[in-house]
Amino acid sequence: MKYLPQDKICLSKHEGEEKDSDVQADVFREDLKEAERETASATEKETGTATEIITKIETETETGIEAGVETEITSETEHGTEAAIEVQEHQHYINQKTGLMYCMNSMEFYKEILEMYCTEYEERSAKLEDARKTEDWDTYTVTVHALKSTSLNIGGEQLSKAAKELEAAGKKLRACEQVDESKAFIMEHHDIAMQLYGATVEEAKKILVE
Repeated sequence: MKYLPQDKICLSKHEGEEKDSDVQADVFREDLKEAERETASATEKETGTATEIITKIETETETGIEAGVETEITSETEHGTEAAIEVQEHQHYINQKTGLMYCMNSMEFYKEILEMYCTEYEERSAKLEDARKTEDWDTYTVTVHALKSTSLNIGGEQLSKAAKELEAAGKKLRACEQVDESKAFIMEHHDIAMQLYGATVEEAKKILVE
């Protein structure tokens, strides 16, 4: 077995840090591109029951970023759900501090992710609408799961919560549990969530030109 000389395999501290940063950025971009291609089996591995949605605070960390962002998930109650997906005028839909945290506090990288998010809007919203109309709950659940994750990555915390509620209903439909209630929930709240999606994208576009 041949070994490389020690001086060939050792990096300086500065070089190592630069490579780590590049790797984090590359993995982060790849995660965003892969979000919509998640398989149904991967989604089914997430825990849940027929009578409740996770009510604990979930800390999501993406691509090796050590700082977690706490997102409180509302219970599946009428008031809690409406509060999560309510669209109001003159409010902010993006928490830039959260988005920057996921982007290693790099505004340049953050704007790159925002641009990608905006570019995907038309295709993703159309895919969700088509899946809802055709009652393709596999596609709907996987796609809304991707929306939940990418929205949190840019700081769209309110939309991420709304998408999680819709995802939970989709999971129940896929499992043939509480079918009537879950379908009614999606039919009632999908349009409001899509309005919130549009408002989040519009705010993202404003950040891009700042």
